[in-house]
Amino acid sequence: MAIMMIPFAVALVWAITTARRPSLPPLPPSQPAASPPIAIRPAPEDILRERLARGDINVDEYHARLDALRAKQPPSTG
Repeated sequence: MAIMMIPFAVALVWAITTARRPSLPPLPPSQPAASPPIAIRPAPEDILRERLARGDINVDEYHARLDALRAKQPPSTG
């Protein structure tokens, strides 16, 4: 009889701790994986403006490079 009390006591303790343990929150519904963000490259003129603002190039070099960029670009339609 004493041998049967040990498994009963263990089962009772397990049942009480399992019942008192908070349940895990439900899993969110599965959603399709989001596509990776598309990298938007800055325009060449924006890069030149940033370089001028950082002091990488001076104003004369900025205007020379800007003129070279605009000479290579086809005229915009609009």
